[in-house]
Amino acid sequence: MPNTSQADVLKSSDLLLAAAEVYKDEPGVADLMNQLADATAGAKVELAKRNLFRGQYQQSSRNVDQLLITVRSLFERLRLVVQGRFGPTAETLAAFGFKPRRPATKAKPKENPPEQAQSASQAATPAADSTT
Repeated sequence: MPNTSQADVLKSSDLLLAAAEVYKDEPGVADLMNQLADATAGAKVELAKRNLFRGQYQQSSRNVDQLLITVRSLFERLRLVVQGRFGPTAETLAAFGFKPRRPATKAKPKENPPEQAQSASQAATPAADSTT
């Protein structure tokens, strides 16, 4: 069996069953043919189930996406109703899980450190020493 994909294995199995039908009277062939036929049929049933479940999974994912769009819309509408009822700055909004608007606080200005005295070497050298 050179190919290992599931479809190739099932196709090869069907071909072998059809070809072995001529030799089913040989010793041991009929029993193996029956086992192979049962296993092939079982694999086909399971593949069909998997494909069905894959389709159901995809449909379920689409349903969840649609429901989440609805949830977001209703959430936003209810949030606006609650804010309209209590006001955007009411602390009651925290009970609903929303952050109330709070007045902005002004940042404290940074305090600049006092300028340090000039070092001794800077004080000793005159600023206009370029006459030499």
